[in-house]
Amino acid sequence: MKGSEMKLRNLVPVLDVQDVEESIQFYCDTLGFEVHDKVTWGGRTEWALLRSGEVQLMLCASRTADEEAAASGDGVFFVYLENLEALHVYLDGKGLDRSLQALDLGLSGRDFYLRDPDGYVLWFSHKPLKPDDKSAEVNGAAHVTS
Repeated sequence: MKGSEMKLRNLVPVLDVQDVEESIQFYCDTLGFEVHDKVTWGGRTEWALLRSGEVQLMLCASRTADEEAAASGDGVFFVYLENLEALHVYLDGKGLDRSLQALDLGLSGRDFYLRDPDGYVLWFSHKPLKPDDKSAEVNGAAHVTS
């Protein structure tokens, strides 16, 4: 299929997690997601679809019996924000300042990451500049520290 015949509409990550309810609490309480749908079998939440604006995330209960093997957190999710400093202040207010890790990337020096309960890395960065937006200041931004 050529580009116009196969137009992708969205990509939704699915995270394999040990405890779907714990992950729901983390993503909703920490990052403002809302539960859009969830499935419970035998008294255990097995799957959930979370949304925050146009961003979607699925959480799926791990089928791996070994908790350490299942909670490998093998994944990095790059999250763009309009106001990176506001998120940092918000997370600091929730007591997560010690969990935030600054990333020294040279260009802006503001990026940071946070691990979710299963070890997945959420890498937060400023919204990328449009190619024609040469007026936006990048180098003069304050450095975010943890």
